[in-house]
Amino acid sequence: MLLNNFGEPVSLEEFAEKHLDRKSPLLLSSTKLLNNFPEDWCGTVYTTRRIINESKELLLLKSTSPYRIGELEENKPTVVHLPEDSHITVTAFPWTKEKEEPKLIFLIKDEYLTRICIDTFTKTLNSIISNDILRGFIKEGIDVVHFNDKFAMGSNPKDPKIQHTWSSLHLLTYLIRPKKICGFSETTLPKYITQCCSKLDINKCAY
Repeated sequence: MLLNNFGEPVSLEEFAEKHLDRKSPLLLSSTKLLNNFPEDWCGTVYTTRRIINESKELLLLKSTSPYRIGELEENKPTVVHLPEDSHITVTAFPWTKEKEEPKLIFLIKDEYLTRICIDTFTKTLNSIISNDILRGFIKEGIDVVHFNDKFAMGSNPKDPKIQHTWSSLHLLTYLIRPKKICGFSETTLPKYITQCCSKLDINKCAY
């Protein structure tokens, strides 16, 4: 996912549509997203050493243009600078077990808001339950959960895979209890998901 000037996540596919700065920071949650890099983008990739070491493309980029790789340490906040001379702190949390394909979720804090951003989904939510640091942030309160809603765009809502993803998102929202949840593209959400939020009046739902 890319970050706009306010530190809000934007899907890689919407880079041109949202008129993002060419040097907008990119938070990489999985090596599977490497093929989606926008052509005109020339910013910094922020991800963990584990993901960097599993990607020939990232290792090459680190070798030829080291300033374009921002290495995040799992469970520890890192300051990330935005195009408009502002900054946020980003914390990468492991989303999968050590022997599984590495995936990350990100916690973003600025002066006003705390966000959890999810670009890829996993089969279980064990990492949230077992990560004491992440659970500590959740207890303090999450303002917004952002997630990549590409899976739901133009899809059949009765598709079992789609229903499973919504079900996982429902459980995730129930565990986190954010004030608001929204997709990167602001897809209208099922009511049973938004009802898990603590501020029902600021959430948009369909049914």
